Formats: sequence, C-alpha cells, structure tokens
Amino acid sequence: MKTNKHVFALYAPNLSSSIIKEQEGATISLHDKDLHKRMFSILRLQEGDQVILFDKKYHIEIVLKKVEKQASSPIVGQLVRKQKNTAPTPSITLYQCITKKSPFEEIVYTATQMGVQTIVPVISEKSEKKWTPRETERLEKIIIAAIEQSKSFVFPQFAPAQQLSQLISDGDLCTRCTNSINIVFDAQGQPASSLSTEALPAYLNVIFGAEGGLTDAELAALTANGFTSYALTTSILRSRDAAIVGLGMLRSLLRK
Repeated sequence: MKTNKHVFALYAPNLSSSIIKEQEGATISLHDKDLHKRMFSILRLQEGDQVILFDKKYHIEIVLKKVEKQASSPIVGQLVRKQKNTAPTPSITLYQCITKKSPFEEIVYTATQMGVQTIVPVISEKSEKKWTPRETERLEKIIIAAIEQSKSFVFPQFAPAQQLSQLISDGDLCTRCTNSINIVFDAQGQPASSLSTEALPAYLNVIFGAEGGLTDAELAALTANGFTSYALTTSILRSRDAAIVGLGMLRSLLRK
C-alpha cells in the first residue's frame, strides 16, 4: 500500500520476539507502553496509518488496526512487510578521533545515517582524552534517533576507545586492510576527486582527526600502514563537518 503521508519509523526493542514467525498479511499484536504513548498520544496515529517498527534485528511495516488509547492496550496492525536489517556495502569502519561531546554526538548521528557498521573512538595527540563506558550508553539514544530519521536500520557497534599510536604499533589497522580502501581525511591530502571507486571494496576504513587534525608523525605512520590521505575541500573543515562531508561522499560514491 502506497501513501503520500509521512511514514514514521519507531524503535521497538522487543519487536523480534513478537514477529519472528509471522508472515506478511498476518495480524500482529505488540505490548509496549512507551511505544504506545509515542504512537497514539504524541504522534496521534490513527487506524489505517502506516508505521515502520524496528529493533536491532528486524524492521517491519504495518497498517494500524483497532487503535485504543489506553496505554495498557496492545498495538495491533496488519503486517505489510518484514525484513532483516542489512548493512549497505561496503562495510565501513570509522576510526574517529575523540572530539568534545557535542560534535562527537553529531558525528555518531551522521555515521549511523550513513550505515557505518563499526565506530572506534580514537585518542590521538590532539583529541579529547576522556572516554568512559557511559559515553557509549548515552550514544545509543542518538543512534536510535538517527535510525528513526534516516531509516538506515543499522546499529553501529562501538569498539573500546584506543590510542592511535597503539593501534598502529599493534598492527590492528593493518589487519583490516585486506580487500579494503583505507582513507585518512586531511586538509593536506590529495583531492578526494581522485579517489578510485572502480573496484568496489568489501571494507572501507576511514579515519578523521579531532579538532586540529592529526600530527605529521601520525599521518606518516598511517600512510606507512596502508592509508591514503585525501582532502575534502580547499578550505579547513571542523572535525564534525569533515565527517559529515566525508562519510556522505563515500557512501554516495560507493553506493551499490
């Protein structure tokens, strides 16, 4: 069923257990008070409206049936479409040097929109030094908001924060270089227009510096470990803006 009306995508954390055996055309019933409130008290969805629900494994589209206002009532709808969440190709691993809180959150939001599969917070010479497990917990809400907006349905995985110097010395970056394009974005690199996309790689490894970029020694070490330096624009971009432009450009160029 097609409609010109906006179709909302909403996170339903227990979705998979409710629909795993259901087929398209079936009537499904979900019990989730928080989701019920968002759908019927905040968004004011009505019977016959379409809505997309998703969790970390599946996303479905349903047409709402038997709308009841009580929060304890089930969400009832006809299953129009059910799909497993699938990440776009190539698989992107983002090595993001840690910035201040607000720009880092915006970078995570953008990375989620672009279907990045792994985010590695990196401590470089010019990065913010603090990182705790609570940072990752807070960012999950940002990831959910980005998926609801973009309908990307890919939850990026967070690796533990790591020192860039340690990543290089341990060879962890090298192990990801097989059948991949390895890029470090830097204002002094070659023009990004020279990036060859003729052969679609299986993996894409991308590094962005913090505010102030990477040091000459860090750039040299990355180059020695299989990374090519590219410049996005003729101007100097903030770390947040570089990630937005760079990830957007790559996903567009490598879209399959």
